[in-house]
Amino acid sequence: MTKLEVIKELVNRKYTNNEAGLILGLKKRQVIRLKKKYLQTGSLEHGLIGKESNNPPKKELRMKAMEILRQKKYKDFGPLLAKEHLESDYEIVLGYETVRQDMISGGLWKEHKRRKSIYRSRREPKAEKGEMIQYDGSYERWFEERGEKTCILLAVDDADSTLVLIKFCDGEGVRDTFKFWKEYILTYGKPFSIYLDKFSTYKVNNGDDPRAKTQFGNAMESIGIVVIHAETCQAKGRVEIRFKTLQDRLIKEMRLLNISTIEEANKYCKETFVPWFNKRYGMVPSSPGNRHQELTKNEKDDLNLSLAEHSIKRINSDFTIYYEGNYYQLLETEKVTMYRKENIVVIKDTNGVVYFEKKGILIENKKIDKRPERTHITALLPKVKKKKYVPPTSHPYKKASYQFYLNTKH
Repeated sequence: MTKLEVIKELVNRKYTNNEAGLILGLKKRQVIRLKKKYLQTGSLEHGLIGKESNNPPKKELRMKAMEILRQKKYKDFGPLLAKEHLESDYEIVLGYETVRQDMISGGLWKEHKRRKSIYRSRREPKAEKGEMIQYDGSYERWFEERGEKTCILLAVDDADSTLVLIKFCDGEGVRDTFKFWKEYILTYGKPFSIYLDKFSTYKVNNGDDPRAKTQFGNAMESIGIVVIHAETCQAKGRVEIRFKTLQDRLIKEMRLLNISTIEEANKYCKETFVPWFNKRYGMVPSSPGNRHQELTKNEKDDLNLSLAEHSIKRINSDFTIYYEGNYYQLLETEKVTMYRKENIVVIKDTNGVVYFEKKGILIENKKIDKRPERTHITALLPKVKKKKYVPPTSHPYKKASYQFYLNTKH
């Protein structure tokens, strides 16, 4: 029952003052005060509702604030962001609700009605930093009319909802994804798990084999990071909410600073925006531990090849390979035999270095300006020096019976 309903029942003598106090959790004198107010006014509303505050902000200050917010660069600011910039840029201190009401009355902000939401039970955040990193990409006109549509790759720590790393890039493909995670791992270490969606870069969605993995999945498995795929967008809600905040705040902050390139945006996010954002919106994890693991020396040495694009190419008759507009001449190797017209694995790491691999062995090569003239070599054989064969003592020719045979033959 509401407070008003209880007081009505009290007036109708269905409850005593003490019984009404027990229901409302109030003392007897407070119940008597509410009963008296209801009998006098017929309502329990606060007396100042609809009246001007005893200490209202100056009208001149509010009008000046609205003139500032009507400028083009503030055209789509929300009340909270507008209040913060009025205070930081113009030293105009107004309450949030004052700014909001003035913006609504001035046609600068439209009041939003809450939609009825679907019930979803809450999942508790992970206890330690690095235990789960929520990761996703978002395409947006981050630079508005100052640049092309770009993509942001974002990693959010599930334990404290902080922005761990933001990178502006061309897309959510394998190459940009590997560059992102190379920087992440070298900076913070290996997280225990990554929580992401089923985008084609991260998961094979049209195969019959459920164990099939993408290049990203194989790379994370080789490094030792668990990959978890979310069934719905709401499941990885922390990174989705952060994208919503970035699309509102980051776009406008970069507009004020006239940032229009990927390089400028990455520098601004790393040095200014991310530290400020985490200080303002970050939470305290329930456990002080950190599940990030530092790379061993061998893992650091192999990281470039682990986070690298793999593709299949066919060897030409002259043992050259054409890859991304360039010719590469395969050289003789001492560990593996190569045949013309056979397939070989091409590896390109995040630094742009190209490798060729067969049976797990890297093959020496050199980049050439143009394709050489065709030859008729059928195979590049391993360089192996023939050793003189020395039979073991157990060989039949060295046994006594054979020596006896030789002596008695003639």
